[in-house]
Amino acid sequence: MKQRATGGRSLLAWNRNCRHALPLWRDSRSKAGLLLLAVLYAASGKAQSVAGYGAVTGIVRDSAGEGIPDSTVVVSNAGLGIEREVMTSDDGVFSTPALVPAEGYNLKITRKGFKDWELKSFEVYIGRTLNFDITILQENASGELETQNALPRVDATKYSVSQSITPRDVETLPTATRRMDPLVLTSPATTEDSSSGIIAFRGEPFTTAVFTNGAYTTNTYFLQKPGLAPHLTQDAIGQMQVLSAGGSSELGWSAGGMVNTATRAGTNDLHGQVFDYYNNRSLDAGDRFAPGFRPTGFQHQAGGSAGGAILPDHLFWFGNIEYIYGKSESLNRITNPLIGVPSGTAVWPANCGAPATPAQCTAAINYVNSQMNVIVPGSMHSWAGLARFDYRLNQDNSFTVEAAALQRHAPNGAETEEVANNGGLLGSNANFGEETRYGRANWNRSLLDGVAFNDLRVSLFHDRISNYTNPANLPSTGALAIDIAGTPVGGNPNFPMAQSEQRWQYADNMSLTLNSHLVKLGFEYNRRTDWLNQVFNRFGTYNYPSLTAFAQDFSGNANARKDYTSFSQGFGLPVIAFDSPEMAIFVQDTWRPIRRFSMDIGVRWEKTFMPKPLYTNASYFQTGSIPSTNKAVAPRVGLSYLLTRSTVIRGSYGFFFQPFPGQLLEALYNGNAISQLAISLNPNQTGSPFFPRVIAGPTSVPSGSTNVTYPLSAKFRNPYTRQYTASIERSLGAKTSLTVSFIGSRGYDLWTVADQNLNVPTVTKGYVVDNASGTAVMTYYTPIWNVKTNTGFAHAFIVNNQGASWYHALTAQLTHQFSRGLTFQGSYTWSHAIDNVSGAPVPWLGFLPSNAFTGDYRTDQGNSAFDQRHRGTVTWTWTPRFAKGNSVLDRYFVNGWTLSGIGTFASSMYETPILVVSGQQFTGTTMVYTNSLNGSGGWARVPFLPVSSLPTGPQYTVDGRLARALPVTERIRATLMLEAFNALNTQYNTSVGTIAYTATSGVLKPVAGLGVGNAANGYPFGTNARRAQVVLRIEF
Repeated sequence: MKQRATGGRSLLAWNRNCRHALPLWRDSRSKAGLLLLAVLYAASGKAQSVAGYGAVTGIVRDSAGEGIPDSTVVVSNAGLGIEREVMTSDDGVFSTPALVPAEGYNLKITRKGFKDWELKSFEVYIGRTLNFDITILQENASGELETQNALPRVDATKYSVSQSITPRDVETLPTATRRMDPLVLTSPATTEDSSSGIIAFRGEPFTTAVFTNGAYTTNTYFLQKPGLAPHLTQDAIGQMQVLSAGGSSELGWSAGGMVNTATRAGTNDLHGQVFDYYNNRSLDAGDRFAPGFRPTGFQHQAGGSAGGAILPDHLFWFGNIEYIYGKSESLNRITNPLIGVPSGTAVWPANCGAPATPAQCTAAINYVNSQMNVIVPGSMHSWAGLARFDYRLNQDNSFTVEAAALQRHAPNGAETEEVANNGGLLGSNANFGEETRYGRANWNRSLLDGVAFNDLRVSLFHDRISNYTNPANLPSTGALAIDIAGTPVGGNPNFPMAQSEQRWQYADNMSLTLNSHLVKLGFEYNRRTDWLNQVFNRFGTYNYPSLTAFAQDFSGNANARKDYTSFSQGFGLPVIAFDSPEMAIFVQDTWRPIRRFSMDIGVRWEKTFMPKPLYTNASYFQTGSIPSTNKAVAPRVGLSYLLTRSTVIRGSYGFFFQPFPGQLLEALYNGNAISQLAISLNPNQTGSPFFPRVIAGPTSVPSGSTNVTYPLSAKFRNPYTRQYTASIERSLGAKTSLTVSFIGSRGYDLWTVADQNLNVPTVTKGYVVDNASGTAVMTYYTPIWNVKTNTGFAHAFIVNNQGASWYHALTAQLTHQFSRGLTFQGSYTWSHAIDNVSGAPVPWLGFLPSNAFTGDYRTDQGNSAFDQRHRGTVTWTWTPRFAKGNSVLDRYFVNGWTLSGIGTFASSMYETPILVVSGQQFTGTTMVYTNSLNGSGGWARVPFLPVSSLPTGPQYTVDGRLARALPVTERIRATLMLEAFNALNTQYNTSVGTIAYTATSGVLKPVAGLGVGNAANGYPFGTNARRAQVVLRIEF
């Protein structure tokens, strides 16, 4: 936009006159007054950050080094129709925030009596501030103006450990999902659970926040969820910034990592593309754990995008759409050594014997065998798209409206393994669906001659997930859930379920230039609603310790034997909805007291208003409310010192708070055992059912089987991390940079649970531990819980904040641009992550971890579930020009090739050894629960072996793309591509055997297969075996 509105001129003159009439700006009282003025300007909305944008700031000096006031600064981008004019402050400082990340920006400085200064064609990056130090000469001075030295070769305004994903990265790097996840994983301090697709930062169990053009687009019902930003296809993404540690006060609602994303925008030039990525399995490799299984299937991932100008320099548009259609096959196996043969293709008959009769064993074996080595078909239909409109009324006012949507349906797609190792593809599977909606409206306004800038935003994010059981996959026992030694062979207690979270966000952010200070402040309000249609475990669950025990109950059970470990079931209202509004306030000051030193000081306060449960359990009054803390105050500071133009040292320290997941709030909302009721029964309890019967209804629930859950009164709060970083960045020439960083993170007040219905144990017993030959090698002594506090209930879980985590890392980031069109970027992380919250989740409480000794979390401290000591990634793009000519041969055969890829080289992750307990263990002592050695009913890990001590193995993979561009006309180009993921087919384990012992009559016997690999899964296609596809893309 090149013309200023007439009305803006009169306001500009008024502001300029006021500025000269009020020299009070120079004292602290007037600064406070201007801050108050900014709050009044911001009163029309609420604020968070200008996430999703970049910024250009700096100082204009004379030849003596003094700041020059009232200089005119123009930042423009002809392609985007942007032209922003601001005036420098009394100290010569200027700021132009909220710039659309893109190439092609120009910066021009003019001042009466001085020569003009201009820098052309630079790039603005998302989440980054380009800080210029510009010296201009008087008109009569001799010499040339310097432009290249105005910007340091290193980033002197960055305080976090982060990485930028450029448009070239998005365009050229191969990604199997065509979503942002593989690109995020090229950043330091990241890890991924390859089976589930969950990404963790710093090895800590927290939510990864995704911001789309500043809007918070994260489904926080789940603590962690696979698939970041499902509403954005790769072609809809313009740039990304991945913050691994640290961050300004503008960003919040996460104690984990943050992904700052900008969508693509239209320009004055019409541009677009259509494409189809096609896979037909012919070039794929088979999963190494089922070498004879060659699944059939295919996938088309087709779509297009385009953008341009409706009114040149004023109104721009961009649109993107993508359709996925595919079919697949998966193989259901059971590798549990207490059930099947090592290959998982059939039951091992020796696992069933006396006291079960041969007929009972035959019936049980046939039942399980019917689910093993079974091919399960799957398919997927998915639509996703985005539309964006940008209107630049004048240089002081711009408006953006955009919307995105995803609609996905995947029959038999709840479980994604191509070769299941634990029987999850049949009864435990379901038809998966997801619907995501996103919308945003922005008004950006420059005020007070560019001294102030206001960003007003309203956004909507809605994500709905559903899983409905496919009746064709259920065994003869129907939807009844059955678990044998940790392996599901019946229905899934989680299904059917449908969950949605909707968030309306109202935000307003104000930026101010006050002499040498750049101040930002704002207020944000989120109207968050969680909705759930689920009664967990409505059909009941039987847990058996062995195939023999199951066989005794499954058939020929004339005497109504009860050989199971436990029975559980759920009842109540299926549909639950509750609001938990959120509010945040932040203020931040970026100050450059001396030429080489800058600092960023801020504070952020977050508040969640808790829903009130519908009912209160008369025996546990704490179930009637959920405390709402006011202590989420997050101070943050960042420091940067420019040693030379080529070297900068940085440091940061700050608090980051984890938002309350809806799954946790739902557990507390329904924890009263009235709105929803979860029961747990031992086989020796009066009224316990015998297989396959279930409890008829809530009025028939036996006494002493009811579970309740409630929070820790007024001390209940959300966890937070204290993150601290130190970095040094060095430019090793014009095309190379190296950054080495230290990251520390300490997690406080992580959510934990403790069973308050267990008396302090007064009995200690010793387990004899045998070796593989049956010889006793040691005795393990443990306290035994054998008495409840309140016999009218089963578990009484209190949710508290006794968990902790620790993380330390050294990272290195290297970027180099070689000659002949080769660009290289590498990232390496050495780290160690520890926590005490890695226990198996309590089934009906979502992610909340159980612990081996109730209330004693120190004994569960060990390597985090996401601990990965070494992880390195490299990305490269090579576009060589073999011939310098422009002949037909050169254009169509010799030149136009591009080779790009992502290499990942990582050390092992770990799993925890567990044991299977068969019934009561000691004569004369009745354990309260028989699923763990000590009778507490908690985490059934081996208590004398370390947590997370079973390595799964290293990962070495290379994803590659070979592309050939063919010019069709002057404006149209076709590109043929071959992509291969794990191109060298270096498959790696994602799971190993974890059953270390069985416990029977006080004796622990080792189980074969401990630590042996049994799965090579990969998200989202179910395997990390090689997968290849061909691509046709036409660009115009």
